[in-house]
Amino acid sequence: MRSSMKCALIVCFAVAVLLKSSHGLNNTGCGTSKSCYMMPAGCSPSSSSCLFVSYTYNPTSQEFTFELSGGSGAGTQYAAMAFTSGAEMMNGDLYYCIGSELKSGSLGTRYALPTTTPALPTGVTSISANTANGVGECTFTRPASITKT
Repeated sequence: MRSSMKCALIVCFAVAVLLKSSHGLNNTGCGTSKSCYMMPAGCSPSSSSCLFVSYTYNPTSQEFTFELSGGSGAGTQYAAMAFTSGAEMMNGDLYYCIGSELKSGSLGTRYALPTTTPALPTGVTSISANTANGVGECTFTRPASITKT
């Protein structure tokens, strides 16, 4: 085989490996390098029947990076998470993925519809969101402390 053909094959193989390895969330590192919540336990985030949230904390920048995924059905479903200091999700800080967007809002009281905000809070960065094969996923970074208005 000619050396130029070998180089072309090696480059194609390397690109395919990089593309495959960078696509989708996974549960590698759960319990060691990141904290994870999965339902059902041990499920794969690439499965439409898996609800998955992970986070890592960077003490230098005082930021959290979150990964969120869940079944997206026909595009009408979403994956969401909220932070609150109370047991009943009052005044919860809400983040949700729908389609190819990350959105934000707040929860006033439990069992009530959330109030959505037109823009993400200041400081939310590194946003990636997509839906493929019935699974919606997003990643984002936010400061450890955020003030929402």
